[in-house]
Amino acid sequence: MTIFSSEVKKATLRILKHPSREVISMKKTIIIGLSLVLGLALIATVALAWGPGFGPGFGRGFGGQAYGSPPIPSLTPEQSSKIQTLRETSLKEIEPLQKDLWTKRTELRNLPENQRMALVLKRYDDLSYQEIAQIIGCSVSAVESLLVRAKRSLKEKLKIS
Repeated sequence: MTIFSSEVKKATLRILKHPSREVISMKKTIIIGLSLVLGLALIATVALAWGPGFGPGFGRGFGGQAYGSPPIPSLTPEQSSKIQTLRETSLKEIEPLQKDLWTKRTELRNLPENQRMALVLKRYDDLSYQEIAQIIGCSVSAVESLLVRAKRSLKEKLKIS
């Protein structure tokens, strides 16, 4: 004796071969439901990453509308204006330094990997030539050579005297 009768099997096969309106409607409902859940998850992620009160155009306090900083309620419009002016001035002063730093980082990244690794280990991790040689897996004289070539290359690219 079988669990399903032959009529049930035939009906199931018929639905699978030719989906009825109910099956299509159910698929649409599932797709719409999943889309809504993913949309809400995306909105929640953006909201959490943005943080409270830091959206563009939020308040006119410390940073003003252009910077999206939260307002400081006890400031007068004059104080807020002075702070805004100071902030804009400091950003203008910092901009060339940021460009210079970006250029140096880019050139450091463009060095061959073994030269970059030797330079970073020596300059920033303050390791000895012997320690660098052990890490890289080469001789001490090879480390010295890598460092000389890396420094020469950076000096040429950054035009440092």
